[in-house]
Amino acid sequence: MGKPFEAAKEEIEYMVERAAYLCRFARDGALAAPRRPEYEDSGFEGRIECRGKGVVYIISPWNYPLFCAINGTICALLSGSAVLLKHTTTPSVGDHFEKAFGTLAGIDHLVTQAVVDFDVSARLIEEADINHVAFTGSVQGGRVVQQSVAKRAFNEVPDPFIQCSLELGGSDACYIAEDADLEQAAFWAVKIGRLHNSGQSCCAVKRVYVHERHYERFLEQAQAIMEAERCGDPMLPETTLGRCTAARRRWAGSSRWCARPSVSAPACSAAATPSRSEMCSFSGRRCWPT
Repeated sequence: MGKPFEAAKEEIEYMVERAAYLCRFARDGALAAPRRPEYEDSGFEGRIECRGKGVVYIISPWNYPLFCAINGTICALLSGSAVLLKHTTTPSVGDHFEKAFGTLAGIDHLVTQAVVDFDVSARLIEEADINHVAFTGSVQGGRVVQQSVAKRAFNEVPDPFIQCSLELGGSDACYIAEDADLEQAAFWAVKIGRLHNSGQSCCAVKRVYVHERHYERFLEQAQAIMEAERCGDPMLPETTLGRCTAARRRWAGSSRWCARPSVSAPACSAAATPSRSEMCSFSGRRCWPT
């Protein structure tokens, strides 16, 4: 996407802040086994144990390539799980995540990225040795993931009944009440709610309900905010809306990344269909057809 450079720098700050918060959350006892003394007696002890899932397959979106990827990755690692990260639209992010988190405390292969197309991704969910799926994306994408999770139950795999976590796009509404500060309401509904991250956010405001007392003035303020936006070179500080990246150029970049000699993989071509044994092996980097 055409994220302005200033917004990209902000996302790095959000990513670090979120990772630090999750680490503090774990350090403060989020994964500890809470006792349930109200159910205990001389012969019974009650507590809730937390355990790692195993391998968590994370499908991360393009609009927040760092922030969304860190959410699932850090949570999985802190809980004792390994990560298979699909970040096909921005494979360089997956590459950096693998380098940053792939080996920790002397343990290798904690994070492995997979550059795959939709069909191979479905096969990973249905056939590979994974234990959980975390998906952030569209409602339709969530339906497809859920279907693959259901199909997995009919396959001869080590863990046929896995769960999935879905964070999907919505139709978020904003309500401006009669006693609202209209200037603040318009700013938060339009400038932040609608235009943050160039409007590419799963929780972006899609519709606004305005009390009749403010309706006409809200339209005027909303129009003024929209007209003040500037679309252009994302590297310039005055640019507030980045231009969308052409799909052809994006995929050409992915193809060049796949062709790098450092990537150990079957041939990166439409004819290179991975076998089930290849899909189930996450000990090394895999680059399947994109």
